[in-house]
Amino acid sequence: MVLEETDRKVNVISCNDNTCTKDVTIGSTMTLTTSSDSTEVLLHVNKGLLFKPGKSLFSMTQIRHFKHHVDDTLQHFGGKRCIDTLVGHRLLFHLDHGVLIAKIQHPTEDEMKHLDVIDLMSNIPWDSSKLDEDEVLTIDTQLGLPGCH
Repeated sequence: MVLEETDRKVNVISCNDNTCTKDVTIGSTMTLTTSSDSTEVLLHVNKGLLFKPGKSLFSMTQIRHFKHHVDDTLQHFGGKRCIDTLVGHRLLFHLDHGVLIAKIQHPTEDEMKHLDVIDLMSNIPWDSSKLDEDEVLTIDTQLGLPGCH
């Protein structure tokens, strides 16, 4: 369920078939999912990508930046394929052709009124380029380097 559409747009490039989806709107949505303990919860995605209904794409870096613990490593490589939220829910993913998928659905009005809401991302506009600078500074500091850019 779309809650808000902004005037901001991005282009999304696919690594699978070298296509580009142009002018994808950034906005906020609410969706229903089930946590690992079978509890139904609402996911509030602020400033996410709004594709056609039923399709979304989460930035795991953006979710990490909002302080949720993300383990997007495949189980084959020792990972858990999940997000442990700040409020204690574990959201699981399944693998579909190499892509991690969360089962979601449109919430009813009753579910919107009564279920717990998990904010996956901040409502503040997110600038991923700031993380690039932080990452470089952190690595440089750890290695004792004077700022290799």
